Amino acid sequence: MKSVAVNALIHEKANRYSQILREIRIKESFYVKASAFGNWGLDNPPLKGALFHFVVEGTAQIEDKKGNFIALQKGDFVLLPKGNRHFLRSDEDANIENFESVEMKPLGENASEMQLGTMGERSILICGGLSFDPSWHPLIETLPSLLIQRASEQSGALHTSTLMEMMNSEVHSEMPGSEIVINRLSEVLVVSALRNWMIEGTNNDTSWIVALRDEFLGHSLVQIHTAPQNDWSVASLAKEAKMSRSVYAEKFHKLIGMPPMHYVTRIRMNLAADKLRQTTQTVERIALEVGYESAISFNRAFKRYWGEPPGRFKAHQAE
Repeated sequence: MKSVAVNALIHEKANRYSQILREIRIKESFYVKASAFGNWGLDNPPLKGALFHFVVEGTAQIEDKKGNFIALQKGDFVLLPKGNRHFLRSDEDANIENFESVEMKPLGENASEMQLGTMGERSILICGGLSFDPSWHPLIETLPSLLIQRASEQSGALHTSTLMEMMNSEVHSEMPGSEIVINRLSEVLVVSALRNWMIEGTNNDTSWIVALRDEFLGHSLVQIHTAPQNDWSVASLAKEAKMSRSVYAEKFHKLIGMPPMHYVTRIRMNLAADKLRQTTQTVERIALEVGYESAISFNRAFKRYWGEPPGRFKAHQAE
């Protein structure tokens, strides 16, 4: 009976992770095949979305948020989930070029190639970017600025070397549609990096991911994300978590950094903002979909959160 209970808990946690990953869709992606020779370097500008690099051949170094450079080997995959500016280089003697000033040659839809340097040892990298839908999600918010999946460290359930080998094969292929396959493989590697971090991630004892992993609190988090329009209260969320109201509220605030109902509002408001940006739905319809009984109460809550009413927000996004 004990093993059955343990298996049920493992299955429930896996379902939690799947539900969260299901919410994060990749809306757009692009990549650049970079052939780099000698002492090369690249200044990558910030992107509203995520950036990634895959070392197909040779070696590279990437800058972390503290300004230190980390060595990368063939098969390593790097994800910068917040799209921060960074430097990629061969070594400390690199000749740094600005990404936006390097000549690009189109390869196909959302794909290009470029060359850095002209002589010396060669490295080949796939450098790219993508945007997430929704544009804000607590998982993305809680991620570190740099995630590295090492080809040498893949094992068991987290094994992604097959994807990396496929990427390597497609980069060297002259088959039609290879640029489409590379884009799709890049997207899968990004999702794989997110999943691996959800499972193995931070050792901090206070964070959103710790709350998601919690047997009781995690279930209520997923319920909020699955049905933000429900008439949630601290009492009903505590019931989902099988905890007392006071203990639930205290633990939620400690791990996530805000009271439960503030979190519900945050999810609703960011969901509403995306609907205003991306759809032609009326304010009344959006209000109902995110859990408000009337456009008046929704307008009031939206203005309090975003600093302006929904109509003005939508007009500003279109400018």
